[in-house]
Amino acid sequence: MSDLEAANFPIAGSMLNDLSITLDNEMQRKVFEWAIKTTMVLHGNKFAAGVS
Repeated sequence: MSDLEAANFPIAGSMLNDLSITLDNEMQRKVFEWAIKTTMVLHGNKFAAGVS
């Protein structure tokens, strides 16, 4: 997972700093994979904590 985070850090950092960037197909795929992973982790933590 840290490879996925590292690959997205420059992309997310630019977006969070309000810099306009163009996402090519590879960058879009990286952001998509990171978003899915993050959603799954957050959902898993919520489930493990017994929150519905």
